[in-house]
Amino acid sequence: MKKIKRIATVLVCTFLLLSSACCFLPLEASASSRGSVSSVAINLSMPPVNAADVSGINVTMSSGGCYISSVVWYDIYGQAITDRFDGNSVTLEVIVTASSGNRFSGDVAVTVGGQPASYDNYGTQLYISKSFMPMVWAPTMVKHPGPETITEGGMVSFVAYASCVNKSEWYVMAPDGSFYSVDAFADAFPGIAIESSFDKLNIGPIPMELDGYKVCCKFTGPGGTITSSYATITVEPRQTFDPNAALTPAPTPVHEHVFSTELSHDAGYHWYACECGETQNKTEHDFVWTQKANATADEPGSVQGECRTCGYTYSLATELDPVVAEQMRAEEEAEAKAEAEEKAAEEKKEEMQSAPVTPKPEPEKKGLFKRLFSLFSSVFK
Repeated sequence: MKKIKRIATVLVCTFLLLSSACCFLPLEASASSRGSVSSVAINLSMPPVNAADVSGINVTMSSGGCYISSVVWYDIYGQAITDRFDGNSVTLEVIVTASSGNRFSGDVAVTVGGQPASYDNYGTQLYISKSFMPMVWAPTMVKHPGPETITEGGMVSFVAYASCVNKSEWYVMAPDGSFYSVDAFADAFPGIAIESSFDKLNIGPIPMELDGYKVCCKFTGPGGTITSSYATITVEPRQTFDPNAALTPAPTPVHEHVFSTELSHDAGYHWYACECGETQNKTEHDFVWTQKANATADEPGSVQGECRTCGYTYSLATELDPVVAEQMRAEEEAEAKAEAEEKAAEEKKEEMQSAPVTPKPEPEKKGLFKRLFSLFSSVFK
């Protein structure tokens, strides 16, 4: 009986030892990472620029398993920006939604323009926000006004626009060099109606005395001013009735217009043209601007506009404001100095760690089976 009790005791102890050993075995992961989005990268076609239009920035995403559902720019008062950036700080808010079956991980990495951004994680949606201080670029002419030839009594219209500007002023110059603002011109020629807007000037009816007059537009922005080239007004005399001319005019050949199905264009407009030179549906380009190269402290950048309708492209060089460029140089020098100091510290740390260290002998560990053998030996002695 005592022997049976000893055997039972051994079996119970063995069971307890095996159970405790199993507690230290690695556990299988209970949750799968399948369907988890761990990173979201938001990209901007160009940075915010003071006096540039907010619609010129394309916001895209290069991450999988989710999509952008909302993009809004806010000013310092929390109001949505729908036109141009000003000189104050702006905030981009992007809402990203996980695709069906996916969720955002708890430590999802989020960047905007390559920089970390703050966010609120709601499992299937991220509310991402990033603040920017709009850059200052010098104004650049996009379209100069073109010359106009008009019959006496008609109306002329000029169009000009520039990038990175928030103010424009139209001027009229006489052949003798006299220079008029829009208001002064209206006072000097009270019989002529003149209407000006940010990028357009309408004048009419045009008398013969305006033959040879020129117009231009001066644009002003945070980065300076720029003036367009001059556009000349050519006035042709109105045809008058000659009672001595033949009453029956010579027949004019009838021409039927056949307009091309492909758009023609110049720097400012696109249209459908007939081989005779007649045009139809002539409208201004509707540019979408894309940042091709960022301006640095030492190198100019570039932006490219592409017309949504005809695909015409127009490239412009961009430069940083001198004050901003100097700040960037100072930041680059400080960053290079910090990296050099960090590298020196790492090298010193590695040098100290490379010194030989004599490992301490570890005490011999008694295995599970050796302990069981000792237990059985003690029972059957």
